[in-house]
Amino acid sequence: MAYSAVYSDQQTPPAPQPQNTSFHKITGGVNYTRAYLKPSANPSFSGNMGGLQAAYEYQRPDFFYAGANFAWRYGSVHASNGKRTLQDFNVYERLGYTFGIPSVKALVTLFSGFGYRQFRHHVKLNGESSIIMRYNHFYLPVGLLTDFKLLSFFSLGANVIWMPQVFPTLTIDSFGEVRWILRKMFSSFTVQMPFTFHLDCWVKNLSLVLLPSFEIWQDGPSEARSPSGLPRRVPKNTYIFWGGDVSLKYAF
Repeated sequence: MAYSAVYSDQQTPPAPQPQNTSFHKITGGVNYTRAYLKPSANPSFSGNMGGLQAAYEYQRPDFFYAGANFAWRYGSVHASNGKRTLQDFNVYERLGYTFGIPSVKALVTLFSGFGYRQFRHHVKLNGESSIIMRYNHFYLPVGLLTDFKLLSFFSLGANVIWMPQVFPTLTIDSFGEVRWILRKMFSSFTVQMPFTFHLDCWVKNLSLVLLPSFEIWQDGPSEARSPSGLPRRVPKNTYIFWGGDVSLKYAF
């Protein structure tokens, strides 16, 4: 009787895994902010703001990066001498490059861009007539975005954005078409820490993003003359914002 056997150490190669091709991302949600406003040599204001935001990004490892963002918030801040109703409108685009780091499942993006921001103040001080002030800023956002996929359903990141101004101006409704050119400020920045929960078990490519943030922004001072010819100095404003966004993100 003959016996024979065939031995093989070859294994069936694993099936190739599909590559992620969802590089387009759209985001939309709501925000809340605890706001502090300090005009130079005047009482400080504090209060609450809330609003909406939306964004689009094209983000691909080791490739060109592009994004656009819109954010709006509204609320009132109070001080011992009155209150201000604030409206913050902010829109910007950004271009850069994304580096992929497969060893730690991370994306690191460097970018710059161009933005426009308007702060509208409806000022009601005790014993004085109310006025509306519109601070308009063109600025250059420069930033770093990071995203680390720590678990299959969770990513953590850190964002730092510097916002130097290039052309800040102010108009006051009671002075008609008079526009003040403000001093450029270079100390405005924001720090964010996005917590991203991937909801693929319910809807493929859908994520929930929680984005706590801290921001400092400044309106520069100006030395100007009112239409009556009397000297009128516009003081510097310093804003401090603590807040967060809650958004849904969809990739395709």
